[in-house]
Amino acid sequence: MLQTASALAYLHNRKIVHRDIKAENLLLYSKKQVQLCDFGLACTVLGPLYRVCGTPSYCAPEVIRETGYGLPVDIWSLGVLLHVMLVGFAPFRASERDRLFRLITQGRLYFEAKELVSGMMCINVEKRYTAGE
Repeated sequence: MLQTASALAYLHNRKIVHRDIKAENLLLYSKKQVQLCDFGLACTVLGPLYRVCGTPSYCAPEVIRETGYGLPVDIWSLGVLLHVMLVGFAPFRASERDRLFRLITQGRLYFEAKELVSGMMCINVEKRYTAGE
């Protein structure tokens, strides 16, 4: 997790957003080396972004709302990934995309490591943890 957060800090310092953080986009080379891959949706953030993209269960609320988003969406997705690693499943699950997106925009989390993941998946972009935190 630390290596992935460090990779995001590197990207975010250069104003690059990945937009598809998930386990499938992490390469495990050894027990100690993880690399982020699949930069197909990555772009430089010069202003608010509006394209809805990424893996639905990892999408941040601001992506779903189409109100403009930026670097914090990667931290949200990293929070989803951490949730999956801790409890074995995504924090928001639904068989229909509209229902899934409704659950995500409500942002209610219930589990043991709630404080850490809640900081990463805070609905309020201004209060969401940064890659440096």
